[in-house]
Amino acid sequence: FQMKTTRQHRELFMAITWSVLVLALCFHQIQFWGSNNLDSDVMALLPNTKHDVLVTRANENIAKAATGDVVILLGSKDSELGKSAAAIFDARIKKTPGLLRAQVTSVQDTEAALDFYARYRDRVLTSQQKLTLEQSSDDELLMSSMERLYGVGASAGLTSWISDPLALSTEWWQSRLGEGMWQEDGFVMTQAKDKTWVVLQYESELSAFQLDGIAHLQQLIEAAGNEARAVHPDIVILHAGVPLHAEAAAVRANWEINTIGAGSMAAVLVLVFFAFMKLRP
Repeated sequence: FQMKTTRQHRELFMAITWSVLVLALCFHQIQFWGSNNLDSDVMALLPNTKHDVLVTRANENIAKAATGDVVILLGSKDSELGKSAAAIFDARIKKTPGLLRAQVTSVQDTEAALDFYARYRDRVLTSQQKLTLEQSSDDELLMSSMERLYGVGASAGLTSWISDPLALSTEWWQSRLGEGMWQEDGFVMTQAKDKTWVVLQYESELSAFQLDGIAHLQQLIEAAGNEARAVHPDIVILHAGVPLHAEAAAVRANWEINTIGAGSMAAVLVLVFFAFMKLRP
């Protein structure tokens, strides 16, 4: 009888110990997966390349290529209403740092683009410019260049006139920038489909490779859109960008991974139960 009691005590102690270990493991898993310090970017799985500059730069380029611009269009028949809604939308975006950053073209970027195409000034022509050069006589071209040189406010200086006397580069850049767009009160505006559209451009600060299962950008855009519609219900909001598609795919991948993991764990538990016909070890 004493041996039987000792055996029961030993089994009870083992069961209690096993239960404590299982509870501790569950608590650890909940704390681990719920922690904000968890890096869900799969690019972090790549080997450490701090001492290899080329590989590090290549990894950065891969990450940047997978992300990109997010463009928001806010349309309304009243341009003032559209600008007001755009201001509300932009203010809501800026309240949440670390997700979307407003795009700003720096002076250095502009100068770099101008310097790059400066060497090809005699070859970058629009179709209209080619036609004009072919049909105009030498005297007409000379007169046009002299008018630009001596005209009031027409020339930016002697050096600029010598490098481009016919202002071909200016007209080519204007054609590249497009027509029908203008700036008003700090917003880029355009007209289409009987509406005036305000164009907002952002750059995603999130990695497209993170798999935390949360649509951060989509939720932020929806929240900003709801605030704008609360003041102007008739506003039309359109959005596009590679980061939004990448984020949607990452959310779907996270759901599939969790589904497969949960199904595998359930299958293992069922297999253990039928193998030993009990849940206790």
